[in-house]
Amino acid sequence: MSNQQFCNNLVHYRQAAKMTQDDLASKLGVTPQAVSKWERGIGYPDLEITCAIAEFLHISLDQLLLEKAMITESGKRIDSDKVMSIILSDPILFQAGEAFIPHMLLENEKHFNGIQKIREELAKEYGYLLPVVRMKDNTELEANQYQICIYDKVALDCKVECLDEFTFKEVYEVVKRVAIEQYDCIINKQIVKNLLDNIAFQYPAVIQNLIPDKVSYSMVQQILVVIIKQGKSIRNLIKIIEWIEEGIMVGLTVEKIGIDIAKRI
Repeated sequence: MSNQQFCNNLVHYRQAAKMTQDDLASKLGVTPQAVSKWERGIGYPDLEITCAIAEFLHISLDQLLLEKAMITESGKRIDSDKVMSIILSDPILFQAGEAFIPHMLLENEKHFNGIQKIREELAKEYGYLLPVVRMKDNTELEANQYQICIYDKVALDCKVECLDEFTFKEVYEVVKRVAIEQYDCIINKQIVKNLLDNIAFQYPAVIQNLIPDKVSYSMVQQILVVIIKQGKSIRNLIKIIEWIEEGIMVGLTVEKIGIDIAKRI
């Protein structure tokens, strides 16, 4: 990820969403001057705000931070996410029967603000970076049935008795609970890279000459999974990286490093 790439993507997707700098600033709770600086490459939003930007612009973090376009046979550029979404499983998917459609449409008008609230809570409480939660209707389900899937595996299957009293607050609470319980399955190398890229931008000395030179993203992911399985937060990621470096220097295994760090948290 380069800062210029982020600037270009932010301008492109903000304009595509027909938002002014003032509009985006209002949704993020920052000043228009802050948005203007980010788009000019002066400064950089923190991780929570970066996630919020992606949410409000209805794009993934990859789309915001990376260059992801491809050329079709006709010569037109298309968003590769449209293709990859067909090929790849979603980290988190909410799918529901047809009776939920009016509720989903109503929530869409609110830009699924509840998801952003969950994302902020998970970041503050656990240090978890929640990937984009995709929501869709599924006519193969019963009308009052909904499922939450982790990489195509059904993690929760529920039916709502009274849809008249149903609100998406219930869904958001369930999504949060599933994310906490199964984050060791949700976290992947790309999420780890996004977390570390943010640290590298703000605290380069922590990452420089260590990741990925001596410690791969995959190794960091494995260690974080061990810590998460121990029921510990990964919120203090800077300190965790320093402890990982200590463990590597004395030749500890990934499992031992994770367990030792969990005891120190």
